[in-house]
Amino acid sequence: IIKKAPSYFSVLSGDDILTLPLISVGGHGCISVVSNEVPKYFSQLIAYALNGDFKKAKLMHYKLMDLMQVNFIETNPLPVKTALSLMGKIEEVFRLPLVPMEEKNKLVLKDVLRDLGLI
Repeated sequence: IIKKAPSYFSVLSGDDILTLPLISVGGHGCISVVSNEVPKYFSQLIAYALNGDFKKAKLMHYKLMDLMQVNFIETNPLPVKTALSLMGKIEEVFRLPLVPMEEKNKLVLKDVLRDLGLI
C-alpha cells in the first residue's frame, strides 16, 4: 500500500504498538489510544520516527509498550478511561454498556501507570 500510494495518501497505524514499525517502512502516523494518556510521550515517539531518529523512537516505544498492551486488557475504552481517572484527569464514570474494569485487571493497569510515574 505504502509503495503504491500517491503522495497525498497517508498510511496510518490503528494500533499503537505497530506505529513505529509502520513508520519505519514509510507510514505517516497513528490513530492512537495511548496518546490520550501520554500525549507528550507518544507525540515525541512519532516525531522521532518521522524525523528518522529511530534510536530515540525505539527507546520511547519500549518505554510505552506495557501501557500500549495494558490498554487492551479489557474492551477499549475501559482501560484508557480508567487510567485517565486514576491519573486524576477525568471521573471514573461509565455509561452502559460499559462497566468498570475487573479489579484484577485494574491492579495490572495501576502497576503499569506507577512504573511510568503517572500515578
